[in-house]
Amino acid sequence: MITAVIKWCLLAIAGMAFTVLAMFLAPVLPLFVRPDGYLPTWFSWFQTPDNPAFGDRQFHETQMSWTRSKYLWTVFWLWRNPSYGFDADVLCTQVLDGFVYISSGDERVSNTPLHNGWVVRKIVVGAATYWQFYYVHGWTSVKCLRINLGWKLWGNLQPGQTRPLVISLNPWMRCN
Repeated sequence: MITAVIKWCLLAIAGMAFTVLAMFLAPVLPLFVRPDGYLPTWFSWFQTPDNPAFGDRQFHETQMSWTRSKYLWTVFWLWRNPSYGFDADVLCTQVLDGFVYISSGDERVSNTPLHNGWVVRKIVVGAATYWQFYYVHGWTSVKCLRINLGWKLWGNLQPGQTRPLVISLNPWMRCN
């Protein structure tokens, strides 16, 4: 497990450096958005693969209702999800046939619905180990501390999936 943590730390440094680059480029990247709403392939590391570069409807309604500018939507969406594609495509792990899933802690930990606690998830694929540490603590009825480190190993893991690297510490996460 120590080797897996060291590997993650090295990849996390690369991820943080790319995130800083993404934050600086966010005001310029909207100029390259194609008519279909996505960045060109050579900029794909800067956007979420499952939504257009200007974000989704919920983002527009809940966080950006003060504007209708696609430019501003795109800048703020890229700031909200900096280097998502880099984490998902380059710093990811692939779930392979024969993986072993190990968990300790409380699998029900979540900010929606709020369930305080922690869980450590691991998958072992051959000699490689990948992990996730996930912690949630509600400090008001609508805000919580959420820490998510490692690789996103939640949900229904299946061979062939890729799981992105994650570095997330949010003391003001919405919860309910």
